Amino acid sequence: MKYGRKHLKPDALWEGVRAFAAERGMLTKDAGYFKLETSASEEIFTESIDEFLKIIKITPTFEVLFSRQRFGKWSGKHVGVDIDMRGGRISISAESTDVDLVSAIHAHLASNFGLRKRQLPSPTASRATYPQPKVFLGRHFDARSEKTVAPLRHLLHLLGFDVLEGEAYNSRSIPEKVKSRIEEQPIYLALVTNAESHDWLIAEAAYALGKDKHIILLVEDEAEFNPTILGRDLEQIRFPVELVEKSFRRLLEEFRDIGVRF
Repeated sequence: MKYGRKHLKPDALWEGVRAFAAERGMLTKDAGYFKLETSASEEIFTESIDEFLKIIKITPTFEVLFSRQRFGKWSGKHVGVDIDMRGGRISISAESTDVDLVSAIHAHLASNFGLRKRQLPSPTASRATYPQPKVFLGRHFDARSEKTVAPLRHLLHLLGFDVLEGEAYNSRSIPEKVKSRIEEQPIYLALVTNAESHDWLIAEAAYALGKDKHIILLVEDEAEFNPTILGRDLEQIRFPVELVEKSFRRLLEEFRDIGVRF
């Protein structure tokens, strides 16, 4: 979620995350990942939260602060928190198998640090339509693609999306059942992995365009996929092979830009 706050001491927010985990008996699961950009040409990386907080305190200005922390219990319950501060905005992303933990961490940080959700962008005729969080997820149906789609599906469910999926078929003719599902959702999201043929994803996307759906294409780097044959140059959100998580930031920005109400 995006938050706005002008007078927040940066180090306090990370201390707040640690306090949240400690109150629930959670320990740090790994070293973590922390980055500070002081300019376009200088970046500082560390795997130590304590070193990261020390650097923040002695650095007068910065352009970007980013962290990735994971906490867990022996019982298996865990929570992961990413924090990104840039341009006067704070983006907090939490993931857990326990949906209540995700809500709790956002509530804890918002309450303790006076964070406010970012205002939705003003609607424009060409972009924002304020669609409901409902998506048809188009994808390939091989084992490799299933491995890639799993974290994407999990993210959509955590965000509260109603997700419909289709079924495998071997021609450009879309089954009526799949057409009906595409028509039900305001967003068509295609996950394009490196497969031999993308014919049915192209057919689904073309059908969705014809029904005035918003089209989002997540495309693996090695996939040979050309959306211009759909009649317009649709933007692709590219991600490294088998690392669809790398597309999540841009995907969330896309949802924000079209005004999806979570």
